Amino acid sequence: MSVLKNNLRKDEIVIGEASIHWGVFIPAIIWSFFFLLFSHRISTLFIVILFFFPAISKYFFTELSLSNKRLVGKIGVIKTISLDNPLNKINSISISNGLFGKLFGYGDICVNTGGYTMVFHGIRNPQEFSNLINSQLNR
Repeated sequence: MSVLKNNLRKDEIVIGEASIHWGVFIPAIIWSFFFLLFSHRISTLFIVILFFFPAISKYFFTELSLSNKRLVGKIGVIKTISLDNPLNKINSISISNGLFGKLFGYGDICVNTGGYTMVFHGIRNPQEFSNLINSQLNR
């Protein structure tokens, strides 16, 4: 359940929610494959599981939502970083894609609010979500 849906204000509606792409697991899969290829110990399963921890936490514990009045986001499990920003305080939105992001359709969205920049990694179709934010900013 979204942080924004639980905390809607008066006359506020949810416009869209970003989701994390399954491609965040690709680096963990690649590292695990090479590690298993060159290691022949039973304890390697524990190390392979450790490769997947960052991707699993990113996939299940990252939220980014847009309403007609604000942008709300949350990253993290143990140490949580939150963003709750009115749309008129957003200075810029930028997108970056790596090689896998370009191939599979995901990327990072950077939200700059003047004194603070927050990066949401592994967002599915980041350009569409950025366009959604910009359309709300122009209203």
